[in-house]
Amino acid sequence: HLARAWGVPLVSVTGGEPETRWGPHPGGPGPGAVFRTDVPCAPCLKWACDDLYCLKTIPAEDVAEAVARLLAADTPAKRAALPRQVRRVRRLSWDDLAAEGFTVPLPVVAG
Repeated sequence: HLARAWGVPLVSVTGGEPETRWGPHPGGPGPGAVFRTDVPCAPCLKWACDDLYCLKTIPAEDVAEAVARLLAADTPAKRAALPRQVRRVRRLSWDDLAAEGFTVPLPVVAG
């Protein structure tokens, strides 16, 4: 939140926690990029998670590209030309996660 408020260029990778609580502030004068995957177990308030579907499904190449773009904008004029905030949100179901090779919880069948 402070980085965005002060206009510091920011790349944020967020997990399954509520973005309104932990994510970067949507305002601020500096450029930024937010990466997030909405998964079926989100929102979550866990401090630890063995599966980390929400983080492991964010392409590292996309994050690295955003970081490189912000680093290349090394002058105020170049930073001003960047978008204020780029949001990349993927939405994945349990079936999508299984198709990507993740072990997912078994469905609960009422009986």
